[in-house]
Amino acid sequence: MTPGRSDCTGGVSDDLREVLLTLSPAEFEGFARDLKVLRQHCAKSNTQAIVDAVHERATTVMVAAVDDRRAA
Repeated sequence: MTPGRSDCTGGVSDDLREVLLTLSPAEFEGFARDLKVLRQHCAKSNTQAIVDAVHERATTVMVAAVDDRRAA
């Protein structure tokens, strides 16, 4: 068991991954405020709000094609 965690998982999958975010105090305040807004507008959880926001942002990014010959 990871220190600081309850052994009561409440039906949560054992196949979870963790992401550590290191934020400045100002970034943290904005992040917490934004999460609150997302939760007030039907986000199921903070985690789901973050995953959805990252996914939405990623769909707008154009990634250049990779030339397989040059990548090898």
